[in-house]
Amino acid sequence: MLDGLPRGESFNWVDKVSIELTGQMLATLFDFPFEDRRKLSYWSDVSTAVPYPGGLVESEEQREAVFRECLGYFMNLWNERVNAEPRPDLISMLAHGEATRHMSAREYLGNVILLRSRKSKQRPGRRSGVETRRPNRRMRSSSLPPGRTRSRPTVRLNRKWSARL
Repeated sequence: MLDGLPRGESFNWVDKVSIELTGQMLATLFDFPFEDRRKLSYWSDVSTAVPYPGGLVESEEQREAVFRECLGYFMNLWNERVNAEPRPDLISMLAHGEATRHMSAREYLGNVILLRSRKSKQRPGRRSGVETRRPNRRMRSSSLPPGRTRSRPTVRLNRKWSARL
């Protein structure tokens, strides 16, 4: 993947590397069809998106339609795995696991989305619209010895989120 990155020109690192690498890793863990791996990121983004006109999803109805698509896709994978010999991928392990083989479709989808969304926490500014900075300001803490200081983190909203609020 790194060999295919543009040289001597700007490119979107998050899209070309971070999302792609995470998608490849999850496709491998789920034994998810590799050519559809970008759907994992899309479904995860929809799970955390707030519907608004012009947004990733514009209504709760559209969001539910995306979840139905996601659930259908993962239920097909579940049915393939539950009717086959156990394999070392996460879906097969869930389908054959003592504690998980009888879970509801919604619970199954929730677990899959949670696994995907947890990987998204590696890019919190992209997901939450919040950016943390540590300026040169210092604050005193009574728990620190005299003369020692600790950075005070500040938080500001990214521009695209500020416009929506």
